[in-house]
Amino acid sequence: MRLSKPDVAIVGAGPAGAALAVSLAVAHRLDVLVLEREAAPRFRIGETLPGAAGPLLRDLGLLPGFCARGYPRSLGRASIWGSGELVRADSFADPQGPGWRLDRRDFEAWLVAEAQRGDAAVVRSCRLTAVWRTDNSSHPWSIAFFSAQGDPQTVEGRFLVDATGSRAAIARRLGATAVRIDRLVCCYALHPAGPSSDLDRFSIVEAAPNGGFYGACLPSGARLVAYHTDSDLALKGSWRREFADLVAGTVIARAFRMDQAARPSPPVPARVALWSGYSSACTGDGWAAVGDAACCFDPLSSQGLFNALYGALQLAPAIAAGLAGDRRAIGDYAGRLGSIWAAYRRHYGAYYRLERRWPNRAFWRRRHRSADD
Repeated sequence: MRLSKPDVAIVGAGPAGAALAVSLAVAHRLDVLVLEREAAPRFRIGETLPGAAGPLLRDLGLLPGFCARGYPRSLGRASIWGSGELVRADSFADPQGPGWRLDRRDFEAWLVAEAQRGDAAVVRSCRLTAVWRTDNSSHPWSIAFFSAQGDPQTVEGRFLVDATGSRAAIARRLGATAVRIDRLVCCYALHPAGPSSDLDRFSIVEAAPNGGFYGACLPSGARLVAYHTDSDLALKGSWRREFADLVAGTVIARAFRMDQAARPSPPVPARVALWSGYSSACTGDGWAAVGDAACCFDPLSSQGLFNALYGALQLAPAIAAGLAGDRRAIGDYAGRLGSIWAAYRRHYGAYYRLERRWPNRAFWRRRHRSADD
């Protein structure tokens, strides 16, 4: 491929950017360049892929290779929400069947490898410095960056994609702003593998007075426990010790039989922003955003990875059609994103409205007010 003049330049090699690169390069035979600032995938929360993602992987041409990864199936979701009782929702009752519990770093590395196998070029450890429009009608975008070796480089593309996650680095350079509906942050830790539990194949969510917990057993056997609250309510000072004390009192800790004497080994970073929101502009003349760069979802919805794959599947043919002269294709993609966000807002409100045990606590008061708006 022409590295200096690709048909499509994608900034970001996360699930959305990598899946989009696969579809553009393989299904649509376009020259694709992916620019990624990280040297390799890092640990991220977001390891559950619902069964409904199976058809997306199939349509992206990725299902056989994905199944060969051997990720364990997720048997469903358990919740302590609206009452103190633990309630299970078995995924075998879902028409789409059980989902998967991913090794997230392995999954992301595999997606990038699939993009490269389809002849997409991937440049890692690069630092974006500028994006601007050129006078060249055939390649209207210039992207300047420093390579891993520190050398300045510039490429010109026919179409530009923002797949930089919630940073929406490209969209913001082009004038868009982030519209946030909450201020959610997350503290998390990995607890060593312990005695097996009958909930090891379930994701668990648990409401708390100032937020909520999430627990999952990873393919490695380690237990991930995360605490979500608003940034102004977040643990301060010696927050790691406070976090450990909060976790020790949860139903999740008892369900996973976590050894309270074992000290959790927090990955880096152990505290991240996970707000819900969207970019004020997710498409424009010759560019589009995909995945979290377009819309960010509450992690309790388990919608982030699904949306990344769905967005890639929808955007790829829209880009191909747009490059072939169809001026409506990218607008139709933006309309689909608008419909997804509207549905998410309804579900977001309905889910948080189910929990009424702490109506006077700021975390819940804000979400009930948002749900009632």
